[in-house]
Amino acid sequence: MIETASLFEPVSRHDGDGWRLDPSGVIARDEAIATVEAAADDWSRKVIDQAIRSIGQTRGHVTSADLRDVLPAVPPNLIGPRLLAAARRGLLIDDGMVKATHAAGHARRIVRWKWIG
Repeated sequence: MIETASLFEPVSRHDGDGWRLDPSGVIARDEAIATVEAAADDWSRKVIDQAIRSIGQTRGHVTSADLRDVLPAVPPNLIGPRLLAAARRGLLIDDGMVKATHAAGHARRIVRWKWIG
């Protein structure tokens, strides 16, 4: 059985004797995020961060789909890392899952972030 404690915690595996942490997925995610962030320009980071703040304050929550809808000119692979950065700064908390609304998302589940900033 596999469970995830949060988006920031390693995935745990139950082996019958207890829980063991397997950080390999978290390490791979963090390396990919670092690569995307390093390649991004300051303008893209700032405009995404401003949109997160604006949508979060207005609606009380924000998703990556919300940002895709209003920011077609920014690299879409930078949206997730900026949402995680906002959460790590204490502006957002995980508020469950919703279905992606863009066609490429194939209605997969995405995080809905609650604004607490």
